[in-house]
Amino acid sequence: MRAQRKITLWIGVGGIVTLLFAVLLMWLVVYQEDLMSAPVPVDENAPPTREQILPDTPKENKDAQPEKPEKPPPLNQ
Repeated sequence: MRAQRKITLWIGVGGIVTLLFAVLLMWLVVYQEDLMSAPVPVDENAPPTREQILPDTPKENKDAQPEKPEKPPPLNQ
């Protein structure tokens, strides 16, 4: 009877440990996902970056003609 009680106790302890491990693992996964999807903190005292000083401007092709509309605008009728 005593051996059966020890086995039951160890099965219960093992189940609780397994459950705690699963909860810890799920918490870590959710925590890491929250960190990955969080916005990047901005340091307002940092000097401006090159992209902020010199934004990319679209390169214009001087030889290209603007597209003509299929029909004239309604005010030109």
